[in-house]
Formats: sequence, C-alpha cells, structure tokens
Amino acid sequence: MALVFVRRRPWLLGGLAVLVVLVAGVFATGMVQNAPPTKVYSLLWIKRVKPTILPSAKAAAAQEDFHEYRKILAAFAKSRRVLETALDDPKVKELKFVKELQDGVAELEKKLIVDYPEETVLRISIREPNQEEMKLLVTAITNAFVYQFEKEEEKQRNEHLEQLEGLKKKYRSTLQALRREIADVAENAKGATEEDVHRSWKLVEARLQSWYQDVPAVERQLRQLRLAQVTAKTRLELQEKAQQSENVEMLRTELAVLAAQEKHLGKELTQLRKQIREAENQMGTLRQAQLEMETTRRDLDRADKMYQTVANAIEYLEVEKKAPPRLLLLQEPTIEKAK
Repeated sequence: MALVFVRRRPWLLGGLAVLVVLVAGVFATGMVQNAPPTKVYSLLWIKRVKPTILPSAKAAAAQEDFHEYRKILAAFAKSRRVLETALDDPKVKELKFVKELQDGVAELEKKLIVDYPEETVLRISIREPNQEEMKLLVTAITNAFVYQFEKEEEKQRNEHLEQLEGLKKKYRSTLQALRREIADVAENAKGATEEDVHRSWKLVEARLQSWYQDVPAVERQLRQLRLAQVTAKTRLELQEKAQQSENVEMLRTELAVLAAQEKHLGKELTQLRKQIREAENQMGTLRQAQLEMETTRRDLDRADKMYQTVANAIEYLEVEKKAPPRLLLLQEPTIEKAK
C-alpha cells in the first residue's frame, strides 16, 4: 500500500531523499562541533651540541648551556614572529578555526603547546576538535618555526661577519698608517728604511768611539809640545845671554816648528771636538728616531696580531656556515592516537 502511494507520488521520494541528506549534514556538523579535542603535534630534534666543522669550534660549542638554549627555543617557537609567519600562509587564512580567532597571534599563542617530551626533542602541539584543520595549522607553525630559526641564525652570523669585516678594515687602515709613520721617521732621520737608521746609528757610534779615543791622544801631544816649547824658550834665553848666535838660530827654528805643530794639533783637536758634537747630535736624532720606530713597531705588531685574529675569525665563520643544521624535523604533524 505504501509502495503504491510512493509510486503515485514520485515527487515525495525526492523530497524524502533531500530531507535525509540535510539531516545527515546537520548531524555531521554537530558531531564535528561537539567532537572531543584531539592533540595534533610535530616533533623536532635539537642536537645537544651545535654541529661544527673546526676543532676549535667544537670546544666552544661544548661549553654552551643546553638547558638555557632549550628555554630560548621554546619561547621562540611561540613568538609573534613565528606565529605571524604561520598565519600569513594562504591555506591557514582559510581555516575556520583561524577565521574565528579575535586576536590571531595572542589567542594562538595561548592555545599552542611547546614542550619537551625528551631532552633533545621539542614538541609543537595544539588540542582542538577539527583534526584536519589542526594538522594543517601545526604544519604551518612548524615550518614557520624552522624557517625563522634558520633565518635568525643566518642574521646573527651575517651581523657578526659584518662587525668583523669592519674591524678588519679598521686594523688594515691602522697598519697602513703605522707603516707610513715608520717610513716618515726613517726619512726624517736621513734613512730610507728602519734598517738604514739602525746601520747609521752603528756607524756613527763607531766613529764616536774612535774620536773619543783620539781626543786624549791629541791632548797629550799638545801638552808635550807646550812643554817642549817652554824648554826650548828657556834654552833660547840662556843662549841669547851667552851670545851664542848659532845655537840661538837653531833654537828659534825649533820653537817655530813646535809652534806650527801646536797650531796643527790645536786645529785637529778643534775639528775632532766639532765632529764629536755633530756626531752626538746625530746620535740624538737617530736615537729619537729609533725610539719612535720601536714604539711604532710595537703598535704595528699589536695591530698586525689583531688583524690576523679578526681575519682568522672571519675565515672561521665562513667555514662554520657550512656546518650541518642543529634543528631537524623528526616527525611530521601527527594526530595523537586515542588511548
């Protein structure tokens, strides 16, 4: 009887079918909205010691406080920078859960859970009813975290390199200025190079030592000549009183010779003393130049060491840029199984 009724009214069968679909849809929606919250999570592996290439870097990395590093990473995973990057994903913007957030970053930060199920495993999770939406959202947050982490690492390396390049440039300029200063001092001291000044010092020092020894010898000769003159004059006076003309002429000639020798030695002594004064002045100039160059040389050595240290640090960072990543995805976002 009912079958005949339906056959006579086919429109009724279509209406019943639509009604069943609508009821099923409402029921399914209610099921989703009233479904119990399910945790969706991803896992990342943090290497306890930062991967390095050079032995010296390994020693420095081993001294890091891993406990503090973990706290920094956990805070960074929930940072505004990471969450804004995740929410900017076009697929994430279309999620019903995201659209219903009044203050996206602030609310998402409260709902997001970042913890450590194991010492070197970081877990990013969220517990909400819509599993598929949460899976997409956790994927976006995990990708944003890894991206921003690597970006921050690169930024810090580049800033450090920039600072070191600035220091390298500064010390290079300092080295050039100090080398010019040494050259100027050498030129003022009438030497082409620092070695020339040193050689001039040695040469003048040798001459002075010789002249210092010559002066007493000439002075002794002068004293002997003057004594001989006194003796000759006394003999001349005696001969003149005795009126011995031949002896008088000989003594006068002898006195004339002694006087000429005295004059010559006097000039020689004056010249020696003049040369000594000039050499002593030259020694003073050379000594001052040496002191200035020694001071500048010490500054140059210090600047050169600093330059080499900075250059080595730059090379060190360039090599370490090729080190393996410290943060690796251990498990894609997964829906937690019911226990």
